[in-house]
Amino acid sequence: SVRGGHETMIHVTRLGQYLYSDSRAGDPSATAIQIFGNDHYVTNTIVFSSRIGVEVMGAANLLTGVHTWNLASSEGGIGILINAPGYTQNRLVACYLDYNSIVAVAPEHLTIESGFFLCGGNIVLATTAQDRKINGLNIVNNQWDLCTNDTIVLDESNGPFTAINDVVINNNMMNPNSLTIRSTQATARLTQTGATKWTFDFSDRLLFPNIYTVQYSIEMAAGSFARHASRPPVGRTVTIETDQPVTGTVTVFVDQSVPSHPCAAKCK
Repeated sequence: SVRGGHETMIHVTRLGQYLYSDSRAGDPSATAIQIFGNDHYVTNTIVFSSRIGVEVMGAANLLTGVHTWNLASSEGGIGILINAPGYTQNRLVACYLDYNSIVAVAPEHLTIESGFFLCGGNIVLATTAQDRKINGLNIVNNQWDLCTNDTIVLDESNGPFTAINDVVINNNMMNPNSLTIRSTQATARLTQTGATKWTFDFSDRLLFPNIYTVQYSIEMAAGSFARHASRPPVGRTVTIETDQPVTGTVTVFVDQSVPSHPCAAKCK
């Protein structure tokens, strides 16, 4: 474990509790790396046997090129555990979660980007009894492949999240034949003939239960013109209406995150 200090570097390392030839290999109990302090680096590291691969309980730490193929999540393992609620600014870049998960507890200013998740690997966002907010979270440019597990999930066993602020979950890739990516942003497009109502249900794409921001555009057939409006979202569903039947296409963009610094009184 890394306790205190600053800028400890764990680099080009292979860690494991048991070799695969060991009869105990299927039931490891250890945590390979524990970080209790701030400003540390774990780079180009492989964890091949442990119950938890890397546990972070400090701030401003960087994990890059970490490959966890320790105990699978389906068997109770965790690849990377970010157990640091609060303003902790940790970054996980280009990590490989091999049959196990990243678990982030009440994340605040956490970045997970350019990672690869294989068969059972996912991202779990968890609440605690004391902290049920997300303030600052980027999950972008990641890839999922194989199997049919959920990609990004919520663990709200300690109560539902009560605030989703400054969160961007988008631009992630998956195998479209078996997986569905959950996001906080989504775009949909619908063309109809002689319609007055366009309804968009984003339930299969959005992670959280409600929509905060709606933006839309409407393209009408030549020669037609109508007044139009977006109705308040209901859960993950958005409705656009016109005051008369038109033939056209509506494109809708939605965002579930609340910006922490809206323009407020500066908006005119």
